[in-house]
Amino acid sequence: MIKKSKVLSKFKLERFSILESHFKVIPVKSEKELPELPVEVNFETFSSDPNFLRIIVKIEVNKEGSMPGYSFEVVADGIFSFPEKSDEKERATYTNYSGLPLIINSIRAYIMNISSYSFYGQYTLPLIDINNILDKKSSQKK
Repeated sequence: MIKKSKVLSKFKLERFSILESHFKVIPVKSEKELPELPVEVNFETFSSDPNFLRIIVKIEVNKEGSMPGYSFEVVADGIFSFPEKSDEKERATYTNYSGLPLIINSIRAYIMNISSYSFYGQYTLPLIDINNILDKKSSQKK
């Protein structure tokens, strides 16, 4: 008999999907290293059932295409199920520190994959400051 590991979360990813994706190569005028590209992250959460959560994340890299290299826009979502008997504080923690980073990292992997086939090679999305985007989201709601 296999014992369940205590390190596995009871917060489950039920589905991840890419909803929209735009990718563009912007030619570089010289052979210099590509510049650091501007990144924007936006997200929304939805829950019509107390046992499930949907997180939609939109990541834009070099949105205006004003810098050489790449321009991306990717929208993805994840459907999650909460553990039974989780309270509101636990659900917020699962959402903000498990669900949201998981969707962002899945988008990062997607961007790395599609850019790896391009002229400039693989682009790795920089690490995102989760606390910063949560603070911005919180201040927008006020």
